[in-house]
Amino acid sequence: MFTFFKVVDDDFIGWNLCYNEITKKFTTFYSWIPSYSGNINDIYYSFNNE
Repeated sequence: MFTFFKVVDDDFIGWNLCYNEITKKFTTFYSWIPSYSGNINDIYYSFNNE
């Protein structure tokens, strides 16, 4: 998961792109930004900013 964000006119804009290593393609787009994320025992966890 790749997270991108920027601030425009005091507004926070962000998005996530998810890359699938098996298909070698970006497969999912998320419009929320995780506050924390990580991999535990091959399970990916992420926590929403809100």
